[in-house]
Parts: sequence; structure tokens; C-alpha cells
Amino acid sequence: MGRKRKSLEDRFWAKVDVRSSDECWMWTGYTNKAGYGRIHDGANNWIPLYAHRVSWNLAHPDDIAKDGDGADLICHTCDNPSCVNPKHLWKGTCADNIHDMMKKGRMHVADRRGSKNGRAILKESDIPEILLSRKQGMRYKDIAKKFG
Repeated sequence: MGRKRKSLEDRFWAKVDVRSSDECWMWTGYTNKAGYGRIHDGANNWIPLYAHRVSWNLAHPDDIAKDGDGADLICHTCDNPSCVNPKHLWKGTCADNIHDMMKKGRMHVADRRGSKNGRAILKESDIPEILLSRKQGMRYKDIAKKFG
């Protein structure tokens, strides 16, 4: 007879470095490139789960995070992807997570206006010449041809 598998909860807590309630509890198992912990569900299909989502679901059995369409995000107040301390986690939407990132100054959006846009043909230095050409009566068609 085969040996009995440990429950997801037992396997989860075996891979958590539990500290004081205010500190980050670090995931000691496998992490992906972004630093998020991963654990398999342990069922026959062996679906990989995010450790911080498992932590949330274990700590909040009456408020389980939904997967799939309309999925709930489990976000970190500590901004530490390897942390699984339920006190450092909160449930939100994608918009909530983006607002949190912006509020904390962690969302870096590259300036892609004008000639910084990868599809730009014109440079900012071309604009005065274009305006002057138009002012002198040059047709838009001819200006477009001149500047490619």
C-alpha cells in the first residue's frame, strides 16, 4: 500500500520561516524568477499554486481568493514577493494592485512620447521646420514626402 500524502497545509507550513507576527514570513521552497513562492496542490493534477495565495486561503477560509475569470489578486503590504505572512497580505483587484504600486512609487512607466516612441518617424527638432514650411505655403503632401 502506498504511503499517505501530506496535506497541502502541512506541506505549506513546512516551507515557511515563521517569525514574529509583524515580520515577513519567508517562503523557503521553490520561487519563480520574480521571487514568488510556488507549491503544487498535491492532488493528482499537481497544479502549481502561488504560496502567498495558499497562505491567504488558509488564513481566511471564509474569504477564499477566486481563480480564473474575475480572479482575486493577493497583494503584499510589505512588497516582498517571498513573504507569506497573512498579516502582510490583502485581497484586491488588478486596479487595486496598480493603485497600490503607484502610491508607493513602484510603478515605473517609461516616457514613450514623441521621438522616444519606437514607431516615431519625426524628431522634435523637425517640428519648427515643418511649421515654417507650412507657414510658407508648402502643401501637407509635400511636407509629408520631405520628412518621410
